[in-house]
Amino acid sequence: MNSRLDLFNKQLEAYGIDVQVNTIPCKALIKDIPNQGLKETKYVYIPLGISVTIGDTITCRDKKYMVLNIKLTNCYSACVVEEVYHSIKIKYSWLNLMQFDCIVDVKTQTMIDTSYLLAEKTLIEIQLQRNELSKQIKKGTRFFIFDIPYKVISITYENNNIFTFRCEVDGINPQDDTVNQIADNSQLNPPIVEYTIVSSASANGTISPLGEVKVQKGNSQAFSIAPNKGYEVDAILVDGEVVGDASNNYIFQNVSENHTISVTFKEKQVAEKLTIVEQDGYEDLCKGYPNTYYLRDTTGTNKTSVTWGVDKSWVTITQNGTKCEIGFDELKYIGETVILYAEYNGNTYTLNVLCTNL
Repeated sequence: MNSRLDLFNKQLEAYGIDVQVNTIPCKALIKDIPNQGLKETKYVYIPLGISVTIGDTITCRDKKYMVLNIKLTNCYSACVVEEVYHSIKIKYSWLNLMQFDCIVDVKTQTMIDTSYLLAEKTLIEIQLQRNELSKQIKKGTRFFIFDIPYKVISITYENNNIFTFRCEVDGINPQDDTVNQIADNSQLNPPIVEYTIVSSASANGTISPLGEVKVQKGNSQAFSIAPNKGYEVDAILVDGEVVGDASNNYIFQNVSENHTISVTFKEKQVAEKLTIVEQDGYEDLCKGYPNTYYLRDTTGTNKTSVTWGVDKSWVTITQNGTKCEIGFDELKYIGETVILYAEYNGNTYTLNVLCTNL
């Protein structure tokens, strides 16, 4: 029979305090270690069934303590612990943000509401558990403590289970996330990816913006095209290929690569001044007497390849591409107006003809 173990178990049952060793809950006996200045250190007696090692975290009454030393007996693990006031966040990669509880030792520190406020431009030493994750911390690794960025300048370890990092104040870097206190946080502040769109325009018009245009990945970019007076857009080429109908604007959507855009202009095609004329100069259409019509330019030249038409079904019409002949034969249509159509080169020309009996 182990009388010391029995005594420990009785004291544990009577005076034990709920604690958590890393993530494992248990009861423990706790005793203050006096005369430690600003440091809060204690003895914590853990039952043998609970695994505990140097560098582990023991949580008690919403306070965290780091195990600095352990003495094993046949009744319990006697741990020397110190309260942990700080934690640091270290970014290993875009997908791996780690947070470490640590003890900070500085030459100048002030106690306010049980938290140490660090003096700027002070060398500090931090202690944390030595494990596979903390082994990734190298010289030059940066972190924040209370809005101050620090950089590791040397590394030692004690008892094979605790790292001691000597650190100095460092400056703020562009990739530092000062809101979340994460140094070199490229995930929350990823590098901006930009692409270039090069625009150009021929003579007789403009494109805006002109030249090299930087566009962030995923954004859109619009270009406005303005022909000079008397000109119109001839073609828009994107990456060397003609796109869609020639218009006065173009938008690149969801940009994910470099592009080129160029626009050319042409002189506007002005419709010829053409007139429908009757070969003998008759203005009206007389019942029973067809009229013959031509589409004529200002030089007196009759156009060929003309398509003719009228708006009344009771009007007879014959045509050969150069001229047309129309007529009507019933008295009831006297006084009606017939619209004669001539289509040429995509343009339509008209003439109103009055039906008479004279």
